[in-house]
Amino acid sequence: FNPDIAWNIAFMKMDCQNARCSKENDKKKTLGEILKEMKSYEEFDRKFTPILNMSMIPPILRHASYLDNGKDSFDKLRKALNKLQQCRSEYFFQIDKTLGSFGETPLHIMAARRHMFKDKG
Repeated sequence: FNPDIAWNIAFMKMDCQNARCSKENDKKKTLGEILKEMKSYEEFDRKFTPILNMSMIPPILRHASYLDNGKDSFDKLRKALNKLQQCRSEYFFQIDKTLGSFGETPLHIMAARRHMFKDKG
């Protein structure tokens, strides 16, 4: 897991018209297929941006939960939660997607981290 890449994907905005493609003919064909299904490129971008973003929010929430960078950790967590809030109206979000390998949620991680550091202080 690379948190920087995940962060970039979570806050990326789709722009299909300006996407790069190695073959110009492939790009034209793909854009043509998009217009067969959508009213406009903007509709495609609006629909798929949250889908792209939302797949990265759960691992970002878990990662931000176990970081201990003081205010920076909480700022990242807050920004990820705000992004979740923005996207949830357009994309169905299942809370179980935030579970880690052992069933832990971001809240479990934060509680364990707080308990661990409380005992040391």
